[in-house]
Amino acid sequence: MKIWTNKTITKILIGVVGVMGMVSGANAAVTYPALDIQVLSGDTGITSTTTSFTIDATAFGIIDASGSFIDTPDQTFLLESDTNGAGTINVDGGSSLSASFSNLTVYYLGSGQGQFFADLDYLGGSLVSGLSTGRIEGGFAGATYDGTPGLIIPFGTVFTADTISAKLGQVQVVPVPAAVWLFGSGLLGLAGIARRKKAA
Repeated sequence: MKIWTNKTITKILIGVVGVMGMVSGANAAVTYPALDIQVLSGDTGITSTTTSFTIDATAFGIIDASGSFIDTPDQTFLLESDTNGAGTINVDGGSSLSASFSNLTVYYLGSGQGQFFADLDYLGGSLVSGLSTGRIEGGFAGATYDGTPGLIIPFGTVFTADTISAKLGQVQVVPVPAAVWLFGSGLLGLAGIARRKKAA
């Protein structure tokens, strides 16, 4: 009696590889210290032109490295990028935080929604506290862009978006549980055994 057929093992492997991919993709996240960023009254949100990509928003909800909320007034947030995905971020004109980036990526998810992210090199500011690198991750809605969902929006594309939500802070890599990798490698071994039996 065959309990494990090649088809069954293939289905399981596809599922495990998918889960491992999701775990790997989710194993880096913005953590403390962090700033929550949103478009509030008076902010223009995202403006993408043929020569630049900017986000004008407000930073608030500042949390320090210990996870404690810092009671500060809302602060101006400005991200400016060229058409190569390189530029700067300044919070409160740079006095609270100043950073540069060279790999800004903007994805379109469909229905006027998208996401963006970039790795940061901190240049200075009172919130940086000796950190050298970080990350910004965010999403937007209400975009006037209507391209193909799931693809990168090329810089130089003209559109606006009036709603964004983002987090900027330190990146913490969360290790993938060893059991996930062991389970995956065990299934790969089963697949090899099943193929040998079929060939014999």
